Amino acid sequence: MEELRKAERKNHDEFRKLIEEHVAAGILNAKTNWRDYCMNVSFSFLCSIKDFAAYLAVSSNTSGSTTKDLFTDVMDELEKQVK
Repeated sequence: MEELRKAERKNHDEFRKLIEEHVAAGILNAKTNWRDYCMNVSFSFLCSIKDFAAYLAVSSNTSGSTTKDLFTDVMDELEKQVK
């Protein structure tokens, strides 16, 4: 059980890192919403966010935050930085 929890935590961390890389690359900003992010990544990389291994790993988790929850957390942090 503990190993599963650690693996799922690693998945969360990797997806959050992916989102933060997209922030650094200018793909995301404080006003980006989830739907726009999915569409924006699709155009930028010629694939959907759902094709990234980090997204798939978090989607397969049985507990914890969803991909959208992690995205929302990063966006909340960005909004605080803007204010």
